[in-house]
Amino acid sequence: IYRNRPFAEDRTPVASAHIDPPADREEAEQGHVLVIDLDLKVRYRLSQILGSEYRMSEARDAAEAMAILAGSPPDVAIVGSNVRDRHGRPFWEWMRRSDTVGEIPILLISALAAHEDVSARFRNLARRPAAVLRKPLLLDEVRRTVARLMEVCDAARSEEHTSELQSPDHL
Repeated sequence: IYRNRPFAEDRTPVASAHIDPPADREEAEQGHVLVIDLDLKVRYRLSQILGSEYRMSEARDAAEAMAILAGSPPDVAIVGSNVRDRHGRPFWEWMRRSDTVGEIPILLISALAAHEDVSARFRNLARRPAAVLRKPLLLDEVRRTVARLMEVCDAARSEEHTSELQSPDHL
């Protein structure tokens, strides 16, 4: 059971995490990951472990997330199952239904009890999260999952670009 230990290997002291916008073109070309979670330790640690590979943004609640989504939509969103929208519904569900950000792959992180079947909880939903990981999170599993979701994003972008080039409207 998850008891204030969001990461299985977490021994890092928590500090305030400020993520700066990309400084140069190379950094801007990295994938963008948005971490939305109420827990500062989770946001900080995820930004710390993924920050060398991706441009990171953090939001502690739905309001902060919506501001980031409006300005600089991420390629992948990591969303805590405890984050709610202004109506009290899970924020990740709002994202999936949104016309503007509904296609962003969502990695849902949840503190479900060990006996609960994570996939069964979402099986009947029309728009499921792209992946679900249970806390305590294993760092390598987080890295692999985000990398896989980025590959899917890159493939979709490449396919979209190819179809634009083949369009009769393209000169």
